[in-house]
Amino acid sequence: MPAAGICGACCLTAHGTITSPASSSRSATITERKRAADAAQEARIYSEAIVETIRQPLLILNSVLRVQSANHAFYKQFRMRRQETVGRLVYELGNGQWDIPRLRALLDEVLSKDQAVVDFEVEHDFRGIGRHCIVLNARKLAREGDREELILLAMQDITDRRKGEVAVRQSEQRLKDLIEALPGAIYTTDAEGLITSYNPAAAEIWGREPELGKEEFCGSWRMQWPDGTPLRHDECPMAVALKEGQPIRGAEAVVERPDGVLVPLLVYPTPLRDASGEITGAVNMLVDITERKRAEELAERLAAIVESSEDAIVSKDLDGIVRSWNKGAERLFVYTPEEIVGKSIKILIPPDRYDEEDDILDRVRRGEHIEHYETVRLRKDGSQVWVSLTISPLKDARSKVIGASKIARDMTERRRADEHRKTLMGELNHRVKNTLAIVQSIASQTLGHASTLDEARAMHSGRG
Repeated sequence: MPAAGICGACCLTAHGTITSPASSSRSATITERKRAADAAQEARIYSEAIVETIRQPLLILNSVLRVQSANHAFYKQFRMRRQETVGRLVYELGNGQWDIPRLRALLDEVLSKDQAVVDFEVEHDFRGIGRHCIVLNARKLAREGDREELILLAMQDITDRRKGEVAVRQSEQRLKDLIEALPGAIYTTDAEGLITSYNPAAAEIWGREPELGKEEFCGSWRMQWPDGTPLRHDECPMAVALKEGQPIRGAEAVVERPDGVLVPLLVYPTPLRDASGEITGAVNMLVDITERKRAEELAERLAAIVESSEDAIVSKDLDGIVRSWNKGAERLFVYTPEEIVGKSIKILIPPDRYDEEDDILDRVRRGEHIEHYETVRLRKDGSQVWVSLTISPLKDARSKVIGASKIARDMTERRRADEHRKTLMGELNHRVKNTLAIVQSIASQTLGHASTLDEARAMHSGRG
């Protein structure tokens, strides 16, 4: 039975305290509120800890765009203090440096339509840090009940990245300008081999201007190997370099221009890589070796002529050291190339004629040509041979005399013929003189007694 004076709606607690249903309800509500407050505080602390650990500057704004809080990165980035930040309108921060009409419109959109600001760039002169480029991202934070709405405004400073991008663009432009100005043929492709750029020298070699982004590996009309075998574009050195990821140095190929002209080339394709090592494209340098090929062909023809010549053709440097020796020289002087190349030309000169060689080298150094210089030289067995020398200076690409080319013609037979001719002429002269002496003697005896020309004529006719 309930005690007198106590409402039946009340109850006795375990501690002897008398409570009513109403007070129990209020107590439960207070408990729930305390739990909610504790949870909110815990969430706030947790959130603030997360915000503070984020390296990007962050602001939390209320519904009228006043700053509720900012993280350490914000204060450090913009060199501001808490007392001049919290509680102020975002547009007032830093003497109004955030008062940007477009930003106002975007933040209004966030509040009114629950939209987000994504990657909005701001380039501005900020107090204390100078001109910076900032990317802004903003989003409304979800709140329960009638509690005030908040906006999270995140910032990323991309000034250095923008400067880097500008520097890269400037470097690319400088590289493009450099390639354009180079006399050598250069072109580039992407990682798939599509041509992305080429300079006028490359177009001149190809004889055409390929379409960028559509033609692959090489801008030529057709290609072939040096032996004339057709070469597909997807098998050319550039394609191989991209496929294998390795540069190729000095591969030889021939491009055929639309007008049918063949241009022999040395090619140097080199893959290009990014910071991670991935191939991003390739660059190729084309070296026209048409003139070199012609020079090689000419040199081969000259070598064939030299080798087949009956005359001795020898080259030497300015110290008189033999540098080349043809078959004619081997036949004339009997020395093989192995026996004489690298040795002094004086091997062939009689000691009493060494001064001749010194004089010849002095004249060659002065750039003089010497023609039909007859002298004596020595064979391997020591026998002498008469030769007629024609000597010309050898010059390098800068027209500097670096040696001499000597053609020696065997004059032995001509010398013998000359000696024989002289002997015959001497004998003939002797005989003529004897005959004239006899005639003179007869004439003297016959005409010695004649006193007139008619008498002499009569006496001569009578003697006949």
